[in-house]
Amino acid sequence: MFSGGLDDGVLLWKLVSQLSKKTLTKYNPNVKFKIQKMNNIYLTLNFLKEEGLKVPVMSAEEIVERKEKSILTLLWYIISNYHLQSEATADGSVFVDWLNSIGIEVTNLGKDFSSGLPLVQLINTIKPKTITTTDTDPTKLISQAIAISKKEFNIPDIIDPLYFTNSSPDFRSNWIYLEYFRKKYMEMKISLSDLPKTDSGQILAKAPSSSR
Repeated sequence: MFSGGLDDGVLLWKLVSQLSKKTLTKYNPNVKFKIQKMNNIYLTLNFLKEEGLKVPVMSAEEIVERKEKSILTLLWYIISNYHLQSEATADGSVFVDWLNSIGIEVTNLGKDFSSGLPLVQLINTIKPKTITTTDTDPTKLISQAIAISKKEFNIPDIIDPLYFTNSSPDFRSNWIYLEYFRKKYMEMKISLSDLPKTDSGQILAKAPSSSR
């Protein structure tokens, strides 16, 4: 059974507020009664609708009563709208296409990542030679990749290596984590485009000194 934590609407309100980077109608932080919890959740659901997003059909009461399916559906909906790329598709195919476009040959975000090698390749694509290990144990390799990504790119370690190596991996969990790498890749790409270049397009190690 889902442990709850979102049933009073406070954490849900804070999550949407942070992801949307907008100010929502003030919630009640000191709820005691069911009607107060439902009102907090209603404020968040109503905000999502006002944003023009199609909120899954559910009631505030379902969240208050800790209906696991409803809570997980709502969380996935919120994350996919605010965290994943805007052109994201439900099956992650657009993300897979992006990975292919930068040289990482995978066909899905689940089993293809279970060896850990695509994750290492993704990291080294963002910053060459970041990981040079020859470890072939998937769990150890992914653990190292997650730790290094946090240190080098400030990517939060929000996922357990077992999510990748599981015999039936949840591609959505992997996708949410991998999206941080896409954003980091785009940041690095933009940063490189701002560096001074020669006439042939090569990046200069240092900006040319101004003539006096």
